[in-house]
Amino acid sequence: MRFERNVGLADRAIRVAAGVAAIALASSSLDGLLAVLAWAVGLDVLLTGATGFSLLYNTFDLDTRPAAVRDAPRPFAS
Repeated sequence: MRFERNVGLADRAIRVAAGVAAIALASSSLDGLLAVLAWAVGLDVLLTGATGFSLLYNTFDLDTRPAAVRDAPRPFAS
């Protein structure tokens, strides 16, 4: 499994905002299982946006980065 970035800049910005919103919602107005689920989803989306790597995208071989970035030669790649 490769742990290379596969989430584009716009996708990352949306994920960070959505993750913060989900965590804020879970912290302020949700209770019980719904709050736990909102925390889990919010944390996953936030971390994916922060790191630029999505395990789900990797599983389905998706990449939302621009083609120029995606196809650029990588230094020290084996």
